[in-house]
Amino acid sequence: MEETGLDVELGDVFDVQSNFHDPEHQSVGIWFLARSWAGTPRAGDDVDRVEFFSFDALPDLAFPTDRIVLEKLARLLLARCV
Repeated sequence: MEETGLDVELGDVFDVQSNFHDPEHQSVGIWFLARSWAGTPRAGDDVDRVEFFSFDALPDLAFPTDRIVLEKLARLLLARCV
C-alpha cells in the first residue's frame, strides 16, 4: 500500500536472482506473485508517476534483474494462453 496505493495479497515466490549489477555490494532479489484487490495505483514518495507497460514496450528499468524477471513472467503468461 505504501509504495503503490494498492492492497495486495502476496502469492508464491516467483523468482530469486542475484543482483549482479553492483559487484561491490552483492544482494539477492526475491520477486513474489501478487494479486491486487483494492486501491488505485499512485506514486509513492520515491517515484514521480505510475504507469502500466506491455511486456514488449518496457522502459529502461532501474536494475537488470528486473528485466530478466519480467521476461520470465511474460514467457509464463504466454505459455498459459497457448
